[in-house]
Amino acid sequence: MEANKEYPDGLIYFPSKSSAPEWADGKIIIYPKKLGAWMKANPEFVTKYNGEDQVVLDINKSKESTPDNPKGYARVNTYKKEEVAAKVTSSNDDDLFG
Repeated sequence: MEANKEYPDGLIYFPSKSSAPEWADGKIIIYPKKLGAWMKANPEFVTKYNGEDQVVLDINKSKESTPDNPKGYARVNTYKKEEVAAKVTSSNDDDLFG
């Protein structure tokens, strides 16, 4: 489980209530000044995709969420692919006993 969770400032997620149409998943409110300031203060979460800056967020249900009182949150997705280290071979690799 991820130890350090980061929640972006300036972005709020509200899941839809059970009475909403099935196509309505929720709404996101963005405060541009707050979100921009958070991005500048946390450049380690800003990545590039096709030459553009981006922040990847996961939208999750809160443990306290119920159908009548849905609760959710947006959290920064900090997953990074592991870089595969190049295998270093030595001259002894050909010697099974050596």
